[in-house]
Amino acid sequence: MARQNKHQGPVGIFDSGIGGLSVMRQVRRMLPNEDLIYIEGQKAYVTFHTSSKRVTALASLKDLEEKLPEKLFIRIHKSYIVSVKKIDSLEGNMIEIGGKHLPIGKSYKKDVETLFGLNN
Repeated sequence: MARQNKHQGPVGIFDSGIGGLSVMRQVRRMLPNEDLIYIEGQKAYVTFHTSSKRVTALASLKDLEEKLPEKLFIRIHKSYIVSVKKIDSLEGNMIEIGGKHLPIGKSYKKDVETLFGLNN
């Protein structure tokens, strides 16, 4: 689990309207969609994983799922949303992305198979 700096407090998430999410602490910070590898949900918080950093914010995956472009991101599990362009491979019930293996939840399996053209 990502550590949160107690002095900075939780952050808020806003749709920037220009191809990314704006993460706000005391200063609003942009996380462009193309930088996101995956987003991990942990109860009331989410952690944005990029190639260079992790940012934890007070938000729900459900809200983010509605804000993120459907063509660029897919929910694969109750705890994960991933960038479609950053998926390295699919094997069984796992996706490899950014050097990590993430599980695919049963209720999301069909959407993932459709993405990979496996639903005939």
